Amino acid sequence: MAPIVYQLTLYDQNGNEVSGSISYAIAEGESAPAALTESATPPTQALLEASPSDTTVGTFPVVGTLNVPELTGSAEYPITGVMFVSLMGPPLTTIFTGEKRGTSISIQFNLIDSPGHYIGGALSWYSEGFGSDFVPWCFLGTQAR
Repeated sequence: MAPIVYQLTLYDQNGNEVSGSISYAIAEGESAPAALTESATPPTQALLEASPSDTTVGTFPVVGTLNVPELTGSAEYPITGVMFVSLMGPPLTTIFTGEKRGTSISIQFNLIDSPGHYIGGALSWYSEGFGSDFVPWCFLGTQAR
């Protein structure tokens, strides 16, 4: 599957604005590949291992990269997660986590429109890893074409 790319505009609680992008794809296969589950951060790992329920929501492992130079530096930041998809429609929500060089990140977003051209969500930036103080950001994204 070709990656889905969104151009992001992020806002912090003080009104600061930064730009970036997120690129992701559904991981190959019916279940999470070993590379994904072995490298998944604890919050993502718990979602991947959750017991199935009798709801009509499917879960799909997703992998991608985040690029927000003001937060992540010039290199892409690897992220893994899970997409919750209603069997009757589009994705309900997508959740990612990632860790790199002692920093951690968690992201959650939803589609704003049904074709999926726009997303809205939140990003938490942990400069010293999960469990440390974090900087919350909200964001809007437009799908790159």
